[in-house]
Order: sequence, then structure tokens, then C-alpha cells
Amino acid sequence: MRPRSDVGEGARPWGMTGGMRTAGAIEAEVDEVQAWVGRVLPGGGKGLRVLEVGCGPGVLAERLLREGVDLTAIDVSEEQVAEARDRGVPAIVSDFLAFEASPFDALLFTRSLHHIAPLEAGIAKIRALIRPGGLVVADEFAHDEIDAVTAAW
Repeated sequence: MRPRSDVGEGARPWGMTGGMRTAGAIEAEVDEVQAWVGRVLPGGGKGLRVLEVGCGPGVLAERLLREGVDLTAIDVSEEQVAEARDRGVPAIVSDFLAFEASPFDALLFTRSLHHIAPLEAGIAKIRALIRPGGLVVADEFAHDEIDAVTAAW
């Protein structure tokens, strides 16, 4: 993923333009996404090799690891990766388009796919990182945080 150029100094990137959220609100959002991911991934993801793209502070990744998912997490933010690592998440600072690894059973994009540009390069990278028959799981349901750049994507 590449940082967007339309966010000013001190602004929160990735379309996070809404007001501050309480810890309880964040946990509720993660509860919802975790339940959905558990329904979408075969066997709830247990034993699957999964790449989470745009892991942020690793809240979801930590939970998926506890559920038995063999998870690798990436994010462009050094600070977010440090938070994820503090949670025990094997997180890597990397732009998605530059990330290299052997194919995964599933790629997980939780409110991150729309940040990958150019789209054609993103699709090519997805193809390179997913095993034949693997799953691409994308949660792009943050409608309240959409901006003009995201809508155009």
C-alpha cells in the first residue's frame, strides 16, 4: 500500500476522517469484522496461511492468531507495526506492492484494499501472493469514512 498524498501533516491517513473512537467502539468494530472473517474463511481460518494487508495496530490479527490462523500481517506504518508486534503479531513494515512471500491460502484486506494504487498493480500482486484456489477477503464497509479519493477508486 502506498500512503495517500491528500492527507496533510498530522492528519490520520487511510480515510480515517471521522471523530475519535472510544476503545469500546473499536472493539465492537473488530468483533463484527472477526465474526465475518470467521464465517468467510473455511474452518474459521484455523490452520490457513493468511496475509492481513493493512493490519494497523494488530487488534484483529491478534484475535485471528488466537483462533489458530497462521497469520502474517503487513502495514506501511512503522508505528502501527510496532503496536501490532507488542500484541504478539508477526507484523512487517511493508508496502503491499513491494511485499514478497510464497503464496498464501488467503489474503485479508480489512478496509485497506482501496488504498492500493495503481489498481492494476494491486491485482497483479494479489495474483502473485495467492495460491491457486485461494481466497481474497475484502471488508470495505467503512462507508462513514469514505472520501473523494476512495470513492473515485
